[in-house]
Amino acid sequence: MPVLTPSNPVAALVNLNLNAVALCNEGANSRAHILLTKRKENKSMSFEDFIKALNPEQAELVNSHVNEIIAAKDKAISDLTDNVNALTAKVDTLEKAKPAEPEDVFKNVSPEVKAHIEKLQGTVNGLIAAQEETLAKERFAKVKALPLAEDELMPVLKSASPAVMGILEKAAAAIEAGLAAKGKEATGEFVGDTADELYTMLEKSARKIMVENTGLSFESAFTEACERDAETYKKYVKGVK
Repeated sequence: MPVLTPSNPVAALVNLNLNAVALCNEGANSRAHILLTKRKENKSMSFEDFIKALNPEQAELVNSHVNEIIAAKDKAISDLTDNVNALTAKVDTLEKAKPAEPEDVFKNVSPEVKAHIEKLQGTVNGLIAAQEETLAKERFAKVKALPLAEDELMPVLKSASPAVMGILEKAAAAIEAGLAAKGKEATGEFVGDTADELYTMLEKSARKIMVENTGLSFESAFTEACERDAETYKKYVKGVK
């Protein structure tokens, strides 16, 4: 420790080992003024300083491992980025392919207008249904000879195309021709075997009359058919076999 002299009144005391520090109002040496400080050295070190502290072989080994870790990290980030881009592209494709939601034509109209439009639509649907029913009845009159009940045949006749109707009419005509050939001899005289066959002939005549006279009821048409073919009607009444 440097010796204190009048020309050197300040000195630094280092590496002291103190067992105790006492507090007092006044020290024994009134000329001594001592300032005590406590400090801990910073022991942290940067990576660069750490590398510099190693020998060349150690530094090369550490740098090699660090570079491998950085390369693996960069590859993982690159793979994740590629996957995200691929999924984003698929989502965009699905969004474009998704069918558009049907537009609600009534969303911007008032309740009154909407109710009026719905009422008109109901009227149109009723007219269409009535037309389909009338058409089906007209078609049924032409193919009545087919061996099917009316309630079974009517739904088919409502949706049948003209080509299908042509086939059905030809089939019905063939059946009628067969019945006519069976019911008449070469002279044209009716010789039906049963009362049912006689009635069938009169009924078919009535159906044809209904087609010729729109609005005529079946009863009126049947009466006219009996008047036109009185001989068949007489045989039917008698139940000739």
